[in-house]
Formats: sequence, structure tokens, C-alpha cells
Amino acid sequence: MQANESVPETPAVPTSGGGRILIVDDQEEALVLMGRYLTAEGLQALPARNAQEALELIKIKKPDVILLDVIMQGVNGIELCRQLKEDPQTLDVPIVLVTGLDSRADRVKGITAGADDFLTKPVYREELIPRVRSLLKLSFARRALEPARLQQEV
Repeated sequence: MQANESVPETPAVPTSGGGRILIVDDQEEALVLMGRYLTAEGLQALPARNAQEALELIKIKKPDVILLDVIMQGVNGIELCRQLKEDPQTLDVPIVLVTGLDSRADRVKGITAGADDFLTKPVYREELIPRVRSLLKLSFARRALEPARLQQEV
């Protein structure tokens, strides 16, 4: 690094507020419960009931983290995760697969699809919030460093 270059600051994740979390689940109860946990922490919960709704919300709202149910009607969570990780626009968005499945094979499928983390259903607030906060830090750091990386490529 040369003397006139500056190191970009990584924005801190606020202790309340400051994050858009997309929740994709075809079970209304799960959407409501996770949404309540997140909004109680000052985070913005964006509910989607299927892959199509999720893709539309992603274009409009640009979420910071995605909570993605594995077992859904139509396109399942692992396939949607794969699609999102292959898209340059969503590649860096952290994805947590939320599932009642707990086999090693299912986790390997999720990792292969690009999942960043897993939560097992039923989802507990004590586990959800720290994971989301950790992934928000990662998401915000990636965004803060992106302009510097692009500038180095020029």
C-alpha cells in the first residue's frame, strides 16, 4: 500500500437496527416467529413464502442476510441457494439454511450449494440472533471492502 492510499473503514453492525433479513419459508408460523425475533432486535424482516417471492424481494430490497427454508413447495431451499450463489448480484449475500433435516448428507448438499450456515428447526431466538448478527458483520464488511477491491483491479 502506498502512502496516499487509505484503508477503507469497515462499518460496525449496530447493536440494534441496520440489517435487512430475508426470511424464505412456506410455513406461515415460521415466517411470523422468525420475523418477530428479528424485529424485536431492531432488524428489518422481509418475508417471502416461496422462491419466486424471494427472488422478487431480493431485486427490490437487497437483503443483507437470507434465512432459507430447505423444504418448500416448488423450488426447494438448496436449489434456490445454488441459484443465488451462482448470480454475481447475490453471490456475497450470506445464506443460512433453516431445516428440520439433520443428516450429514443434507448438510453436505447445503454446503455444496453455497450455504454459509445452518439452523435446525425449531428455530430458537438465542441461536438465531447471534448467527444473524455475525453474518451481518460479514455482509457489511464485504460491501465496505468491495470498492477498494474494484479500484485495485483497475
